[in-house]
Amino acid sequence: MNYSFRKTFTHIFACMRHLVLLRFACMLFVMVALFETTVAQTTVANVNGTIFIMASPYNAKCDLLKPGGTLTVNTSGVTSGVTFLSTDVGKTINGGGFVSGTWVVFSGVIASVTAGNATLASGAPSSTVTTTTWYYGHDDQIAIQAALTAAESANAPVQLPPGACLTSSLVWHGQSIFGAGISLSTLQGMPGQDVLATPDTPTIWSIPQNGVLVHDFTVNVDASVNAAATAAGGNNNFPNRISGTAGGSTPLSSPPAPGPVTISPSDACGAYINDGVHSTSLSTLYTTCGGFQAIPSQYVIGAQVTVIGAGPSGGNLNATITAITGANTVTISPAASTGISNGSGSWGAGVIAPWYVGNCAFAAPDSNASTGVGNQGLNHWYWEHINIQAVDQPANRANNTCGIFLQAASNKLGFRHMIVTNLWGGIIEALPAAGLGSLTAWTPDTNDYEDVNLQFNLIPMVWYNGAHRIVNGLSIYAGGLQPFSLGLFQFNVPIGISSTPSATFNRYYDECWTPNSGEHARYTGVNNVIDGGVLGQCGSAGGMYINWATSQGFSSAAIGPNFRINGSHNTFLNSNLLPSQVTNNGPANEIEGGTSGSNPNLFRRAYAQPDAPFPPAGFGDGSSALSGNSATPYRSSAGLVVKADDLFGTLNSSLISSGIFKYVVDNGLETYGSYLDVAGTQYIPGQGGEQIGANIFFLLGTRWPTTSGYLVTQGMCEGAASCSATFTVRDITTSTNLGSCTETYNVQYNAATYSSQVWSISGAPGTATACPINLTNATPGDEFGVFTSTWSGTGLSGYRVGYIMFVPANTDVASELSSVFGKVLSATTSSIGGASVSAGACASGTVSITGATTSMVAAASPNTNPGSAFTWNAQVTSPGTVTVYVCTNLAGGGTPAASTYNVRVIE
Repeated sequence: MNYSFRKTFTHIFACMRHLVLLRFACMLFVMVALFETTVAQTTVANVNGTIFIMASPYNAKCDLLKPGGTLTVNTSGVTSGVTFLSTDVGKTINGGGFVSGTWVVFSGVIASVTAGNATLASGAPSSTVTTTTWYYGHDDQIAIQAALTAAESANAPVQLPPGACLTSSLVWHGQSIFGAGISLSTLQGMPGQDVLATPDTPTIWSIPQNGVLVHDFTVNVDASVNAAATAAGGNNNFPNRISGTAGGSTPLSSPPAPGPVTISPSDACGAYINDGVHSTSLSTLYTTCGGFQAIPSQYVIGAQVTVIGAGPSGGNLNATITAITGANTVTISPAASTGISNGSGSWGAGVIAPWYVGNCAFAAPDSNASTGVGNQGLNHWYWEHINIQAVDQPANRANNTCGIFLQAASNKLGFRHMIVTNLWGGIIEALPAAGLGSLTAWTPDTNDYEDVNLQFNLIPMVWYNGAHRIVNGLSIYAGGLQPFSLGLFQFNVPIGISSTPSATFNRYYDECWTPNSGEHARYTGVNNVIDGGVLGQCGSAGGMYINWATSQGFSSAAIGPNFRINGSHNTFLNSNLLPSQVTNNGPANEIEGGTSGSNPNLFRRAYAQPDAPFPPAGFGDGSSALSGNSATPYRSSAGLVVKADDLFGTLNSSLISSGIFKYVVDNGLETYGSYLDVAGTQYIPGQGGEQIGANIFFLLGTRWPTTSGYLVTQGMCEGAASCSATFTVRDITTSTNLGSCTETYNVQYNAATYSSQVWSISGAPGTATACPINLTNATPGDEFGVFTSTWSGTGLSGYRVGYIMFVPANTDVASELSSVFGKVLSATTSSIGGASVSAGACASGTVSITGATTSMVAAASPNTNPGSAFTWNAQVTSPGTVTVYVCTNLAGGGTPAASTYNVRVIE
């Protein structure tokens, strides 16, 4: 505390001790003391190590006014309708309004005032504009920029006064800034300009490494101009600000997939065409919740419209929006053939990435991945008690503006007690548009969010990577900028030393009530935990869904309306979901659904099985491994292939590219859930780290015979009639390669319909694709990994490999079975059948089996089914001879199909 403050408070406290006796004198002294202190603050540039922008030599005016009233500005830059004073000369006046449906903006400095009318030095509108959306004041950019420069040199914070300061864009080097309070101090930006932006260059500034704090003020983002890329209908001031992609406009392999707006009376969103009340023309569409003026016009003009029953001959109308004529009204072409009242349909395609961003309250661009070179990027930067809002926007369209745009590499950022309202983007992360190969990492790890409210933003929040983000109170509210409102999108992109996303959410709420359909939000990575709250309080329109591309996660939040699980080993409690609302594409996901109809205190809980096709019955139960070894006989596969360890892990794109995968075997007897799913139509992991199945290494069981074995797999191809890869088995414990072979699968499946359920088996002993693996020196308990080379196949988009296991190689199976069951003898008959057999009669044939006696049991099995009307049996009819009978009781008899019969005789 400086001398002035110390002196003031010393006298104040002394006075307070005598308050009862000297009440009036004390109060008078306090008022004088505080006045003197305030004067000292406003006249001294550096008060207690703080740079005050209104003090000399900076002398910011901070006189921004929004007086209201209707202002007209003509094409000569002369105003009318509002009385200006001569003291307003030099102030900047900004505004905008609609002229014949077109938004027109003006921005200029008042050069003179005559009879209360101001004349602008420049920046007159292209058409005469009459508006109530305007403001004026001195542009304090020079003063505030000088204060920022001084603060950087002095390593001091910058103080904002109570009131509102108008400023052009400020170059921000991470200086700490604070105001008098979130509702007391305001920074107002200019049309199409950032308010505070770090440089988008690698060398002219040094990023603070020991913390940045901005707190206790409001930032108004002028949304009257679209400054995004031309692809977004903007003026291209910020062409490289692109989110929702893998850098620049390069799409993610699993791009965000929001859908069109649904028009449905059941959601109070009916369509009206020429109904005489809402619409009086077949070329005009009115829909109750259209919100056509609530988003940038490029998402409306040219959008497709479908209205059921409004087309020719009562068919569907398929038209295009040609103009916006009201909040809920548009012009369409071609015109409808039939009027509709409270009908159904859809329009638009959703806010599909790339998501282009314009001017922002705070921006940290890094368009070519160079800002972070040679330093640590943005570390320990904190925003606290900050309010960000869009102002002066055309009919709430937000014009691609955003609250906070982070493209420079970051780590341990903090966002606390914040409100971000009515913007295109709320808190948006984006990868650089170029130079991604120069990034050593993209790891915004341990970013934390506390009491953050994202209100009515079209794209509220985007994350890339980031291990263990911490959320203690995050609320996302739809509305305002409907339709097309989205939720949180958490992406995993393997760039540099990439971190798999994970986050812990406490007190999380997403109110996504909107007619938008398709993907609403995405959660990606591993170990995401959402403790309570609402993971989507969404409407039921149009199949809107939440995409859970996380594994080993947990959520106790309510979920709605629809849920797609693209990971494994997740637990969802209190979801309130019905089975029809869940699409589950991964194994071992436990879902607690809605209450029981018979008892509301009981909940349904089940392990939802994957929708993917399973291998043929019997293969995964360990029976194929029961050939054994006579030196160490066993009667069960328990302990043969694996130990009952549940060591599932994460499979991400870096593992795929290196050729390693793991899988789960739940115990020594069954291989439930052990399959690798890399399906292009499901959740192929090119985006990086999206879980694609349960994963584990083999653990060699204690009962494995001292012999080699075979790697047996089952697979399917997607998009190709045949696909193949080289499999290599490695003892991870000893770092020893045990063998390799090429596996080929000749079965194609349709992942959307699962029309093919048959797997192609490869690697089994005794086949042309036998895959021997040398396990003679392996030690029980060793871990085994199975590595694959790049998969190949014409048109291949994905593949599945199921139920991988080792089959022991033996040459003494007969003696093993003899020691367990007794002597087993075998032979095959010649063909039996092919001729007519009367009712009650049998066809028969014999086969010689040395050692067979009439005291032994015989059994037979045909190689070709003789027909459903026939039965068969075998009998040792004399020493060394077995007779097989094929009989029928069919009235009138019949002819059994000719077949040879395999015969077994057991002592």
